[in-house]
Amino acid sequence: MKDNEMEGIVLEIKGELALVRPIGHTSCNSSYCCQGEGVKKIDLEARNEINAVVGDKVIFEAKEAGLLLAAFITFILPFILVFFGGFLGNYISGLMRINTTATVISGGTIFLIISLLIIKLHDKSVEKNINLKPVIVRKA
Repeated sequence: MKDNEMEGIVLEIKGELALVRPIGHTSCNSSYCCQGEGVKKIDLEARNEINAVVGDKVIFEAKEAGLLLAAFITFILPFILVFFGGFLGNYISGLMRINTTATVISGGTIFLIISLLIIKLHDKSVEKNINLKPVIVRKA
């Protein structure tokens, strides 16, 4: 198996998608590494290109195409926007001669909220894009 491949069990078929529960991957030396006892089970939708049926053990691979952009939007963009909001708040406080601390905090907060909205919009667009979903490549 490749590094981006995982093994799972098909739980449900939803049109051209299948609901799959991962049961481990090549990075795990134990079946309890990722989905062990006491760990919340995570089910995901994968494109069912091999027409697997409920109960089949399958190998699926995650697409890495959008992961870099998603990581940037989720982890880096909020820091950049909060910093920019604080900087903008400082600039506005100088122009309007008002309390610098309040405008810096307000600017940072406003841009943090904007970054959260961007994350939410990106999440919805990724959720609707079937090409970014994992793909079932073969039966295990």
